[in-house]
Amino acid sequence: MKVNPLAPCFRGAFYRVFYLPETDSTNTRMKAWLQGECPFAGATAPRAFDLLAAGRQTAGRGRLGRHFLSPESGLYFSVLIPQADAEKASKCTPLCAAAMAKALEETGVQGINVKWVNDLYKNGRKVAGILCEYTQGHVVCGIGLNVSAPPGGFPPEAGMAGALGGKPICPEKLLSGFMNALNAYLRRPHEALAFYRERDLLKGRQVTVQRGEETFLGTALGVNDDFALLVSHGGRVEALSSGEVIHVTMEDKHARGTL
Repeated sequence: MKVNPLAPCFRGAFYRVFYLPETDSTNTRMKAWLQGECPFAGATAPRAFDLLAAGRQTAGRGRLGRHFLSPESGLYFSVLIPQADAEKASKCTPLCAAAMAKALEETGVQGINVKWVNDLYKNGRKVAGILCEYTQGHVVCGIGLNVSAPPGGFPPEAGMAGALGGKPICPEKLLSGFMNALNAYLRRPHEALAFYRERDLLKGRQVTVQRGEETFLGTALGVNDDFALLVSHGGRVEALSSGEVIHVTMEDKHARGTL
């Protein structure tokens, strides 16, 4: 999906927008830019909150080294978030998830839910993934959004991938909404927490969690004030700051689905 960096909604903004028709990975390019490899001829060093978007990624990345399918039917971008504290950097992922969910709702997309900690779902299908990487006193936050299904649909290896569908969205309006929401949530994270909790996909559902070599079944109880996932299992409640939910029992189908 093409983005126009000169769109009126970007004028006078606190961030700059850059666009590449195709790249390997917007996160990879943004990190290389921090190291002096400019993605554009004559470009200056990246500034805080610079946004790099691409129409297509040839080597999109997800968490745990996974490949992220990035056809031309999606929107892919990375934003440079200043964050000197490496421990606080982990909170950028849920803040960005909440900001994107809010931006989507503001453009008329309904039914968006957040799956801890970095995915957005619609109608039981993953429509967006988030990868935040800490480097050189910054967080590079990459987001891949499935705006529409690619020709022929998603391949089997895409798993639970789905697309927004519905009315066409304006990428410039969506990015502007995301950046404004992110700016607000970085200043007032309690607002992001409240928004996140209202759209929590897992709360009240049975989940299978994988943490390192350990796998266990429990019930998700929501997230705490630090966005850690609260899971009841084995007669106790544990706050998970790491790990991954690999299965969830969907209430509407009463069947376990791989997420």
